Amino acid sequence: MEFWANLEHRLRYKKDLDSDILTQISEELTDCAETISDLDNRMQKIKDIIDN
Repeated sequence: MEFWANLEHRLRYKKDLDSDILTQISEELTDCAETISDLDNRMQKIKDIIDN
């Protein structure tokens, strides 16, 4: 989470990036978040199987 927050902070506040690039990066970060969420759900299912 810290890496994610630092990256987003750098992209939004420390760089003067074109709005098209920010949109592209935002879409990529959204895709990453969805992938992470899917993986988290899968790992939780594995944990539930092990715990039962």
